[in-house]
Amino acid sequence: DEQSSKRALQLLLLAVDKSYSPLFEWLYYTAEPKQQRGKTLFASFTERKCDIFLSFAGVNNSPFDDSDLIQLDDKILLHSLMTRKPLSKSHSENFWPIGFILPDDYSSFSGKHVGSSNKKNEQVRWMLKDRAGYGSHGNRVASVLEIYDLFFSELSHTNPKDSIICQGIVDPPMTIKGRKFSLRIYVIYFPPCKQNGIPAEVHLSSLGLVKLASAVYDGETAITKTASIGDQYMTNSGRGDGRSSDQHDLEYLRATFEINGLDYDEMWGKIKYAVRTVMGEYLELKNDQSDHSAQRNYQPFVTIPKILGFDFMIDSFQNPWLLEINRFPGLE
Repeated sequence: DEQSSKRALQLLLLAVDKSYSPLFEWLYYTAEPKQQRGKTLFASFTERKCDIFLSFAGVNNSPFDDSDLIQLDDKILLHSLMTRKPLSKSHSENFWPIGFILPDDYSSFSGKHVGSSNKKNEQVRWMLKDRAGYGSHGNRVASVLEIYDLFFSELSHTNPKDSIICQGIVDPPMTIKGRKFSLRIYVIYFPPCKQNGIPAEVHLSSLGLVKLASAVYDGETAITKTASIGDQYMTNSGRGDGRSSDQHDLEYLRATFEINGLDYDEMWGKIKYAVRTVMGEYLELKNDQSDHSAQRNYQPFVTIPKILGFDFMIDSFQNPWLLEINRFPGLE
């Protein structure tokens, strides 16, 4: 009731003031009426000496988020979400690369790409991703023929839970200094609270990352010099090979667009459209599942906001393509 809610907020505010835990601060921020947000909470942030941003990074990795977000983090489930509707009713083809779940979709993949009369198509490369890989861990670049060999040596006996996603590579890509790059866009998601009538909210942060590959991209060279494949295609700093990464902020990207006479705001609008479409599909799926499961009808009174990492790649026509979504993005 209203009285107990006020008491709960008082206790949370006490925890904030005593600096017991940054989790209480985030919880208080979510539970407090919107018109009051920032008056007490952010004032205490400026007075404190600790690095509150690192504290928030830790909280974002806590287990108290929306458990259904696995639908976005798991690459197989995300692909299924993006392709669950007929193209006539979905707009994901505007930003979601063509893909196949292997081994389940191998017949469809081989029918279109293996044994093609155009032998050059068999050298076209695809990105193979583990469903639960993070950063570039678990990613491999492979040609059609290499996927064919892989299927008969490994994938045909793969357990369904170990399926991989075979995703089309964005080509031709936009490059900076001759190198491919990806974008990390931070999305703040406020889950809905049905019990108190609060709808979901999604916000894009203007603080993101531009992550460059370590080697100059050359499509023809990428086919013939397999030793440099990873250096040309992988842009994530989490590759784990000890090499330093070349990263910049989004203002750097805006400046690059302006120098080349390109419309950054138009590209950003397409990213917003992609995020809005994905989160709309996610919330629709979430509602569909709750309607068919009595166990899922429980909704928490208070939900914790979540920061997600959307990874995009830009093609040579300045169209953004969504590569994957990270439920626990690095915020440090």
